[in-house]
Amino acid sequence: MCSDFSLNEPQGDSTPRVARAWPRQQQGSVLLVVIFVMVVMSLFAVALTRIGVSSQDTTTVEVLGARAWLAAHSGNEVAMNLLFPVDSNAANVSLCPSETPTPMAVNISGLSGCSVNVLCAQYNVDTPEVRYFQLTSTGACGSSDHRVSRVQELMAKEIVQ
Repeated sequence: MCSDFSLNEPQGDSTPRVARAWPRQQQGSVLLVVIFVMVVMSLFAVALTRIGVSSQDTTTVEVLGARAWLAAHSGNEVAMNLLFPVDSNAANVSLCPSETPTPMAVNISGLSGCSVNVLCAQYNVDTPEVRYFQLTSTGACGSSDHRVSRVQELMAKEIVQ
């Protein structure tokens, strides 16, 4: 046998080589790293998807809440117009006959996907010459998944002469 021959150093090269692991000893380590990276990336994707869905739900509820508030406001405006007609000096007390809250028929077109219910109650507190009316308007918007309602109360005073 020849003493110049070595497995770790090629012939004619005087620099020593670093001992390397043979490919058989490294088999599977890259596969584990790839699987780990895929699992971590899929967890990030799931977390981002949940954040996106939560953000969409929040925005939907905010928009429906604003629409419901405006629907309730519109209900009070129409009820005030019915209760105190422009062409009359007196309140239309037949719409609001007693202290028991009574539903008022309020027809508002243009409230797509929304509904309005208005209750009216009349109070004689100080004297018979002063009447107070309490209007409670409930606006609701949305579907079965996202249903939002808002309530507005309004107090009006009539001085009877």
